Amino acid sequence: MVLTPFFLGILCLVWFTTDVHSEKVIDRLKGSSVVLSPDDAETPITSITWIHSSHLAAHWFGGNPIFYRSCEDRCSLNTNLGNLTINDVRPEHSGMYTPVINGKTLSTVKLRVFSPVPNITIECNLEQTNCTLTCSFDIIDDLGDVEVFWILDDRREKGTELQITKETKEETFMCSLKNPVSSQNSIKLQNPLLPRETCVPVWIPVVVTAVTLVAVSCCCCCWMICRNYPETNREAEDQNTDPPEEANHQTDSGSAENDLPEAERPEASSGSPDGTVSTSELS
Repeated sequence: MVLTPFFLGILCLVWFTTDVHSEKVIDRLKGSSVVLSPDDAETPITSITWIHSSHLAAHWFGGNPIFYRSCEDRCSLNTNLGNLTINDVRPEHSGMYTPVINGKTLSTVKLRVFSPVPNITIECNLEQTNCTLTCSFDIIDDLGDVEVFWILDDRREKGTELQITKETKEETFMCSLKNPVSSQNSIKLQNPLLPRETCVPVWIPVVVTAVTLVAVSCCCCCWMICRNYPETNREAEDQNTDPPEEANHQTDSGSAENDLPEAERPEASSGSPDGTVSTSELS
């Protein structure tokens, strides 16, 4: 794009007045959004220009705003307040932003975009009496100023390396990274120089407790089964030994009838089933 005399005048005005105004610093995490706001903007606003370093970033003089370079696809402009919003910020968005509202240059805003601190690994160079712990991570350009320190139980020590000996009383160690926009902690490392009896893994008490509970439950179940078994067996034996009363009654009545004398036994009637006498008997 060819710069018009109007834009050239604005850029010259910004260059000569940048050192006069105070500077505001904004730190943002890469991939987030940021709103750059002009201080002491006069209202009503009739024109807005944002300068990124020495390049035009956004301009509005009625109609639709126009965006340039890194702001072309990621920026929006509030024409009532003069705010410039940058979405999904990248390291290339870092730098000095100067607003020019109604032809007046206002305070410069410094934007710094940082990547999150990376994952951490701890390396232990173990010898018989001492150990050197090293906090390792990937170093990239847009991390900014990274603070590295160790957390030893409840106290801290700065540095990427930590020397421990058998005299070190702390039980756990953790490395921590911090930059202006993020922080990261490593996993806790147990002191490898502590005696084994004082450095018990966390999972051992859990397993012992679970096994104890299972054993107690099994013992209780066996005791309940053994307690109820004699009564159940006794009831089954009683049911098998006692004959039914009805069967005994029929047996007794049958035997009593057989014990009667032959004369007293009832005689079977001869004749037809309906009680009539046949003609052969009458004759």
